[in-house]
Amino acid sequence: MTAGRASVLVSLAVAVGLPAYAQGRARLEVGGYGAWLQPDGAVSGSGGPGVGGWLTLPLWGRFGLDVDFGVHDAGGGVSATVPAAALVFGAPPGSAGPFLGAGYARPRFKQRGGTAISDNAAMAILGVRFGLGARVAMRVELRALLSPTTEIPGADNAAHGVAALGLSYAIGARRAGDQDGDGVADDRDRCWATPPGAVVDGRGCPVDADGDGVANGLDACPHTPPGARITANGCPLDDDGDSVYDGLDQCPDTPHGASVDPRGCPADADGDRVADGVDRCPGTAPGARVDAAGCPSDGDGDGVWDGLDRCPDTPRGVAVGPDGCPAAPPPIVIDFTPERRSVELRGVTFESGRSRLLSESFVILDEVARVLLENPDWRIEVAGYTDNTGSVATNRRLSLERATAVRSYLVLRGVPAERLVARGYGPSDPVASNTTAEGRARNRRVELRQLD
Repeated sequence: MTAGRASVLVSLAVAVGLPAYAQGRARLEVGGYGAWLQPDGAVSGSGGPGVGGWLTLPLWGRFGLDVDFGVHDAGGGVSATVPAAALVFGAPPGSAGPFLGAGYARPRFKQRGGTAISDNAAMAILGVRFGLGARVAMRVELRALLSPTTEIPGADNAAHGVAALGLSYAIGARRAGDQDGDGVADDRDRCWATPPGAVVDGRGCPVDADGDGVANGLDACPHTPPGARITANGCPLDDDGDSVYDGLDQCPDTPHGASVDPRGCPADADGDRVADGVDRCPGTAPGARVDAAGCPSDGDGDGVWDGLDRCPDTPRGVAVGPDGCPAAPPPIVIDFTPERRSVELRGVTFESGRSRLLSESFVILDEVARVLLENPDWRIEVAGYTDNTGSVATNRRLSLERATAVRSYLVLRGVPAERLVARGYGPSDPVASNTTAEGRARNRRVELRQLD
């Protein structure tokens, strides 16, 4: 039999379906068939028709013993007989449905007028019964025979195929049982191993209303949405606890407590990358740097958040504008009188603990240089002061270095050096209390004094 003819028979079986017929499990099934034998090419290249008979005995459950004998024309003047026996599993004798089997065959080929050759062969069976009446069924089978070694001249092994179509008769048919206890008799049950407790349809197959792979009756969560990953009892998983099931959750690692959208992704109203529900400062201005809790930081303590602060290293106590940079100081009024012999340079600042001027000081010192150049008869003392933090000797040195830095800047702006004297007074003569940060900031200052 050619592969094309075999595929036609299989397609026919699928197209017709598996209608159950009236008989149940039988004590014995007998029948006859017509067949086509396609022998190995070493025997004949054409194959030929044949006839034979079946006898099937039930053993236990869905297992049975099938005995078969066929006589065939193998083509090319070769005849064949094929006795065989196999263990079959599936629809039991007397029941419609598919079955398969494996066993032993002893194909014997004889050339007309020549000698006979017999081989041992392993056999595989694929078959199906279609009910035609109370005891009669149409039976279709495909058989493959493989001989690992063969007596056929010129061949080391051999493979043969048989397609059979015939009728079978159930002897002693009785009411079909219900092996899996699902309420559907074995002769009509298309799903033989339904687990206990599962709800089944009329064919005996489990019903799964929510399509999650767990049958109704066993599904503890029978309304799981499509696509959700589930546990063994049919309940959806939610590893990140955001109430959007795994498999549907597009952001499966959402931190616990975060508010999420229908996709399972965290909401972030203020755009700081800390999810709402976890964000302890939910109204953070866009652009501000935040910590793990979603709260903005302010490294220099000037009230303008890091990320928005254009001058992130403003000294403590210095007034700043909305951008975090020191606010423009009030105009410097340098007007020496007998009652007013010194002027504090508000807004002149230095790096913390150092004598290096900060850039915001330059505008003020430029104005000071202009006024001094307009009054060439003034001789000026640049006096530096500190707060009382640290030793007196260290503070005096620092105050002198800062006064010298101011003097040097004014000289660079054209003020003659011989008109300027730099002196450091350390923590002496405070203008505010050193017990507060604001007071200490006031005491760290530079003054100009007119000399006689």
